Order: sequence, then C-alpha cells, then structure tokens
Amino acid sequence: MSNQPLEAEEQSKPLHFDAYESGDGPGAAVGIETEDINLTIVAWPEHFSVPPHVNNEVDVVTIVLSGVGKATVSGKEIDLRLGSVLVVPKGLERSIKSLSVDFRYVTVHKRRKRLMPQIHNGRKV
Repeated sequence: MSNQPLEAEEQSKPLHFDAYESGDGPGAAVGIETEDINLTIVAWPEHFSVPPHVNNEVDVVTIVLSGVGKATVSGKEIDLRLGSVLVVPKGLERSIKSLSVDFRYVTVHKRRKRLMPQIHNGRKV
C-alpha cells in the first residue's frame, strides 16, 4: 500500500481484486488512500483473529466480500457473511475472527495520521 494519497486522476479508477485470493499472505491484500479516506481489502485464513482493541480516532465501515466470520463489538458477537455491512463507531472495543478459508472484507474510514514509532529511553516502541 502506498504511503502517499492517490492523485485525483487515479482516485476514480476501479480497484480490481479477486475476493478469493489473498496475495502473498494474510492481512491487508490491497488498499487505497486518498486525502480523505482509507480503503483496505483484508484477507484472513480460517481461524485467524484480530485481538480486541479500541480505535479512538475514526468510525470504521466493514463490508464482507466473501466467506464467514464473527465480529465482537463491545462484548456483543455479530455474525458476518457475504454482503454484511458493519459500522463500528470510534471508541468501542472490537475484534474480528475468520470462520472460513475465504474470509475477505473491505474496511473504509476517514483518513487519519499514520502511526509513528515513539522513542522511550532510546528505544523504538
């Protein structure tokens, strides 16, 4: 994925992705970043899970492209399948788990500052 936003002419071109291919491995398969939004297509192997975490910066929209999974938002389990759309407001604890070999989804959120390493006692953390 690029560190720079796409030029205006590139933003309107379609992003083609085979929802059943994960590329070189699990995780972010492809993404687009503009001045205003981030869009990432994610591919996870069966039984992989993203541990519970809180995002205090942006609301996140998740749209399932293939397979099945389960999200947990503030302790509530939500079944996900092809066509599911989940909006998770900022500040809520969330996690997601793949329940099939073909679990793929797209996340979209307002662009935010990139996480920069912090230095504590001379060490990156």
